[in-house]
Amino acid sequence: MDTATKPLLIAIDDEQFYLDEIEYALDGHDIEYMPFLGPSAFEEKATDDDLARANLIVVDYDFRTCTAVDRDLVGYIRERFPDFRGKMVLLSLLDDFFEDDDVVRKKFDAVLNKRDDLFWEKIQAYLH
Repeated sequence: MDTATKPLLIAIDDEQFYLDEIEYALDGHDIEYMPFLGPSAFEEKATDDDLARANLIVVDYDFRTCTAVDRDLVGYIRERFPDFRGKMVLLSLLDDFFEDDDVVRKKFDAVLNKRDDLFWEKIQAYLH
């Protein structure tokens, strides 16, 4: 299957460990994976073509100096890449996002827990 027909998962996390864990969960499945080490790398390197082809974007919640909500990554992606039609899933160790909880629930299609949900069966539910 060529890359034009493979589902594309984009991941944005500032910890290489979790980018590797996602890649491990995808191993053996016919899917293209594009990891970005932090939001700055994503903003610098992601292209219109990448986002137009993406089925799923997985975004870390906590980037140490800011959160995905503070940085408004969902707003940035939707505004900068209007051809993106996939789903956006927040990835976190938290169960409660405190003052950001309403924003998270409105802007993201789902929340995956880094401890419990990084496996193929959970991820594939958001690829289509």
